[in-house]
Amino acid sequence: MRVVYLEMAGRLHSAFFSLLTYPPAGYVFLSKDWYGATGFRNGIKPRNLLDSMIGLASYVGLPYKLLRAFSTPLFSPLPGVGLTIMNGILNLRSEKWMVVVEEALSSFLGINVDNKFFHHFVEDQLGKDCCKGILCFFEAAANSIRSTYDVSGFADKIHVIPPALPPLALSRTAWRLDKANERKRTTILVLGSANFSNQSGYFIKGMHIALKAYLNLRKEVPDVELIIHGEVPHKIKQKLNVYPDIFISNRLLNPAELSNLFLNSDIYLAPSFTTPWISYLEAMNYELPIVTINTNANSEVVEDGVNGFVAEVPKELEPIISNYCIPDRDTHRRIMHTWLNDNETIVKNVAHALKLLVEHPDLAAEMGRKGKEMLMEGGKFSIQRRNTLLKDVLDKAFI
Repeated sequence: MRVVYLEMAGRLHSAFFSLLTYPPAGYVFLSKDWYGATGFRNGIKPRNLLDSMIGLASYVGLPYKLLRAFSTPLFSPLPGVGLTIMNGILNLRSEKWMVVVEEALSSFLGINVDNKFFHHFVEDQLGKDCCKGILCFFEAAANSIRSTYDVSGFADKIHVIPPALPPLALSRTAWRLDKANERKRTTILVLGSANFSNQSGYFIKGMHIALKAYLNLRKEVPDVELIIHGEVPHKIKQKLNVYPDIFISNRLLNPAELSNLFLNSDIYLAPSFTTPWISYLEAMNYELPIVTINTNANSEVVEDGVNGFVAEVPKELEPIISNYCIPDRDTHRRIMHTWLNDNETIVKNVAHALKLLVEHPDLAAEMGRKGKEMLMEGGKFSIQRRNTLLKDVLDKAFI
């Protein structure tokens, strides 16, 4: 059995639970929070202590990923581990390693990619023989790397390995029939993130877009409600108190409560600047149609007209549609101005998609079923497909 160690930046993200639980055949995956049966806890403790110290340093403005990368040589490879997979961070140890890239435009060091010294440093590290692969969750992330760096030394190491979730043994159709008499409104669900501060998370997740779109929708369609679970700035929350059909909560949910939230919703709304793919897959698992926008890798998860709608965005956001490459600061300023202020076109398109789903519940149900099929055996985001692709890459790394 070949042992792979997942070296996380901070705590173990839920995104990797399915990999630890359902690894490719012939492999066992471990992490600092998931020891399995091999038990190398003593080798993990010093890493956890250093990780905590680096986390504290990041609070005063020092780049976490930069510190984390340059601290990797302080520890030897863990005994019995044949390959280390880093989560978005470079590994400077002399061992076989790969790096996972979830989001597009990963700087790998947590600093501006315009810095020429660190730019070349990243290219050198990725080109070394001990770096066995760059595992991108989506084509957008792979394209971002190709657009940002000179990949001539590691182009063949870039692989797209889609994420996956095991399908729930749940029939939403049967559940809907059981609850039909209790449900009066179409419930639209918006989830924030625990990984961002109040204001940044609110805007990065597109919650301002979601709110504007919903307020437009409720003028045209009766019997709808919006549930927002996540941080909303206090001033905005106060303004929303006048709407009896908007419910906001940000308390920590246990798995049963989160499951109930998905079960009692009809549409998942996520017009996000980034791609919150784990929540997309969770919504698909509960057969919810998804409304998102055409930025980052959103259209790779949500196929327009299949398992939801992908609302178009203005041409000012084109740099972040497919490869997430922002070439200069002026472009960045224009993008952020459109995203934060001049966003009425996005709001209108999102509201139109919501209206279609609310007014055509059969269409919404069919899209929900199509989303669930993507998680089933052989589906686009199935465990089987993920493991087939990943095993091929891992086998080559262990040669």
